[in-house]
Amino acid sequence: MLIKKLYLENIRSHVNTEIDFQEGKTLLAGNIGSGKSSILLAIDFALFGIAKGVLPGSALLRNGHDAGKVKLHFSMDENEITIERKLKKSSSGISQETGSISINGNKTEKSAVELKQAVLELLNYPQELLTKGRGLIYRYTVYTPQEEMKQILLSPSELRLDILRRVFGIDKYKRIKENSSIFLKLLRDKKKSLSSRIMDLEDNLKELSSKEFESFSINSELKSLLPLHSSAISEIENVKKELHALEEKKELRNAYIKNLEIKQSEFAHKALLIEKNEKELSILQHDTLVLENEIKISTPENASIDYNIKNIEANISSMELELRRLTNKQSEFMAVISHSKRIIDNIKKLDFCPTCNQLVTQEHKHSISSNELAKISSLDTELKTLQDRISSEENSLSEEKSLLSRLQLIERQKEIISLKSNYIQQKYHTISKLENENKELLHIVEKLNDEIKDLKNKIAAIGITDYERLKEVLDKLLEKERTIIIKKSSLERDLQHLSLLIDTLKKEVEKKSLIKSNIDSLSSLYSWIEGLFIPTIEVMEKKIMLKLHSDFNSFFEKWFDMLVGNDNLKISIAEDFSPKILQDGYDMEYENLSGGEKTAAALAYRLALNQVINNLISNIKTHDLLILDEPTDGFSDEQLDGMKLVLDELKIKQILIVSHEDKIESFVDNIIRFQKEQHVTRILN
Repeated sequence: MLIKKLYLENIRSHVNTEIDFQEGKTLLAGNIGSGKSSILLAIDFALFGIAKGVLPGSALLRNGHDAGKVKLHFSMDENEITIERKLKKSSSGISQETGSISINGNKTEKSAVELKQAVLELLNYPQELLTKGRGLIYRYTVYTPQEEMKQILLSPSELRLDILRRVFGIDKYKRIKENSSIFLKLLRDKKKSLSSRIMDLEDNLKELSSKEFESFSINSELKSLLPLHSSAISEIENVKKELHALEEKKELRNAYIKNLEIKQSEFAHKALLIEKNEKELSILQHDTLVLENEIKISTPENASIDYNIKNIEANISSMELELRRLTNKQSEFMAVISHSKRIIDNIKKLDFCPTCNQLVTQEHKHSISSNELAKISSLDTELKTLQDRISSEENSLSEEKSLLSRLQLIERQKEIISLKSNYIQQKYHTISKLENENKELLHIVEKLNDEIKDLKNKIAAIGITDYERLKEVLDKLLEKERTIIIKKSSLERDLQHLSLLIDTLKKEVEKKSLIKSNIDSLSSLYSWIEGLFIPTIEVMEKKIMLKLHSDFNSFFEKWFDMLVGNDNLKISIAEDFSPKILQDGYDMEYENLSGGEKTAAALAYRLALNQVINNLISNIKTHDLLILDEPTDGFSDEQLDGMKLVLDELKIKQILIVSHEDKIESFVDNIIRFQKEQHVTRILN
């Protein structure tokens, strides 16, 4: 890309300016504020448009005007390209209007975003810059204000590396790692969620196997019951035929048997009552014994002391009353003493009687003081006696209260013992009642036992032993059949329940096996990303960064040495791409460099970035263009000579330099001079 012509209309101090540019090194000369830097901003605007916070419209449009425009003409790959952008002021602010791009005479109107996309495609810049501000590649290869380059040198390490990753176009590795970490977390969460759903898979498999074996066993058992059931039915029919003939004889016998069953049932009921009463008696006797032992243990040793709690309480009340009376009297004595002391103090200070206004003599003062002192002495004696009495009363009251507490404790213990004694008497009464009830029940049981024996004898006397034998056989057969039927029904129910359970377990195992397969796939993917993919990305990024660091350091050292030419001052690039400075073999901070050395470091950093990026991204179309804005701030003459050597070695086809240093004019190919008068910039011939 080589700039051929630039036209500015109402851009900052440029009302109507057209500039032709040539190949080689071109100096934009003029005093500070003459409009030189506006040319660089206009080129930036023509290529990428306005950007909030970086290049706003308010920084370009001339004050007092509602519209402005920039037209940039440049050549690239044998194509002649013209870009035109317009600014318009409205009530909502300054915005871009539809612009145009012309390639070899073919003009197309486009919106601001479409223009930027077209420029990025022409320059072969990454399309991801479309949604960002000024293109990072353009900023760090073509045009960077010198102060911005100093800022990157002073930025925190991580921020600087992030900027350089974006500049070098390798921030994608960091994004890949970050996205991979996010994806790994999602995989972990997914695995954890799925794992929680198959925690009992092994238990399900064991249970399924167990239930299938159980189902097989039940089926086998059901098959074995079928011949037994058929045999039992056949035997029952044969016995019933034999019993039919003995049906008349059995009625009487059945009546006896029915009565016998009633008696036996009553006998069993009474026996159960006796057993229940015996258990209850055992519990009551045990509880009674426990309570008696508790009474023995808890009976106070001094329970026989004769005392009267009410008398003691009355005595305490009387003593408290007397103590309050004595305390009040004590307060009265102290008040009188205090009053006498105030009279003595006041009489000493009194010179004239407040009533008659006569002189108060010393004799009168002494007389009053003596009387009051005598009163105080008398009251002190009485007060001491009273205080002794109060102390004695307090001790007596404390002893009475202590005694009352002990007696009240004994009283409570006796009440508890009395309650337990009453409870014991109640239990003794219940025991007696149960014992009498059991005697009556035993008598009834003996009578029932005799009646049962009598009924059994009558049944035996009927003499139908065959019927009884057959009946027993029939009962056994019927019982056998019932047992078989019950067992068969139970097994069928169990089998049906097992079948449903097995179907449920199979579905559950099938579902969880599928989940387990998914977990295995996720684990495999997780291991591949964590163990192979991310390390590979890290190695790739590290290798690229090492190569970039090596190339960058080589250019940086070279340009700085050419600009400064001080053997005692050496500079290189640390791993975080910050400048590492040695002066006479000692570390030195960037901030401690002189102004010219700082500028040289920033310029060397800037030029190293230009070379590394152009080498790294070989297909971009801005290799032939370099713009330097006040690159020599604070330079000495020797450093300016070094600047000439650096520019010669760069071998860039077109270099635009903004500077007010006169010496630079000696080593550039073209000079464009600017002068501002009445806030309007014009070009000097």
